[in-house]
This record gives sequence, C-alpha cells and structure tokens, in this order.
Amino acid sequence: MTKLFNKKFNFFNRTFAFAALKTPKYPVSGYTTRCDDGKHCFFADYDLVDKKVVLIDIMHLFSRGLSHVLLFETFSEKRDDGSEVGNYHLISFDKLYFVELYELLGELNIDPIWRKLALKSYFRAWVLRFSEKGKRSAPKFVKCYVNFQKQNMLRDQSFGHLCLVSLFFPEILNEVRAIPNLFWDDSETIYITEYNTLSKTTIEEVQKNG
Repeated sequence: MTKLFNKKFNFFNRTFAFAALKTPKYPVSGYTTRCDDGKHCFFADYDLVDKKVVLIDIMHLFSRGLSHVLLFETFSEKRDDGSEVGNYHLISFDKLYFVELYELLGELNIDPIWRKLALKSYFRAWVLRFSEKGKRSAPKFVKCYVNFQKQNMLRDQSFGHLCLVSLFFPEILNEVRAIPNLFWDDSETIYITEYNTLSKTTIEEVQKNG
C-alpha cells in the first residue's frame, strides 16, 4: 500500500490527519491498527463463530491486561439450537507493539488468515472495515466491555483512533471516555485504507462444503 494523500480535520479542538492509502479497483474502506509511534491498536476479526466464543476471548484479553474492548457485529443469525453465530470485530484503543499484538491474536479464536495479513502487507498493519461490504451493511456497534479488575495498565491509548472510530460510531465516545485511568496519547495521524475483499461466505456454504 502506498500513501496517496493526507486530509486534515478538527476534533476536540485538535487537528487530525487521515493518511489514505492505495485504492484498489473494487474497494472496501477500513481503518488500520497503525499509530504514529509505530505501535498498534488492538483489532480482531471473527468469521462465522458463536458469539459465546467471542465473549470468552474478551475475558481472556482482560486477563492479558487490556483495559477495554469494543464489540462490533457485521453479520449474525440465530440458529435452531438458540445459539447466535456471526461475524464480529473487536477494537481496543490500548496500544501494543507489532509482535505483541501478533502473538496475542494467536491466543484467540479469530480468523487465522486475517491474523497473517499484516505480515504480507507493506504497511505491516491490520485492517477492519467501516464501510459496507457488497450487499452486507457496515458494522454495527454492540457493546463496550470494561476491565474493572485491572486498571492503571502500563499501556497508553490512541486518541487518534478514538476520534476516528467515533466518527462512524458516535455512541462509543461517552462510554470510552468514562473508563477510568486511561492514558491517551497525542496521536494526530490515523491511517485508513481501501482494499479488495472476497465474496461473502455463508454458514450454509460452510456446512455444505464441510
């Protein structure tokens, strides 16, 4: 991915810059994990998984010291057995080093291909979409989970990512800013990208081919 342009905007009386990356022919828009200082916000992507599995992973992330996790849903359906299966995104504004984030993702039940995409990206970052994907709607915010057992973590948080994500999901802003003992950085550049994506795979197709 190569940078095409920077676009600035004002938020909380500060100036932020969008750094847009190379645009493919049939794009899906998303934000990346990369921060100004080379660290990364925590992102995770789940495809066709029971929601209970995602919630268990959130508790594991708390045991590993994350201060909060935002849960987003891109697709879900109720099964005959009462379970809820779908596609989910997790975002935390806590910042980690690249290797630290890569290893942490390996402890979760995420899409294993998505985990490795950052290794093949020239920009060395993970991406989650905020736009529509074909006929599928944009992600929907579900809930903010807070780790009240472990505050005063050594990690700082990306204020730039908070501002960017809250542009698309303004309902998260008050919830996140109410979390005690967070240490927001001074980041003012947020990297977004447009990328190609494969077509939707349904639960029925997985069961048929399995």
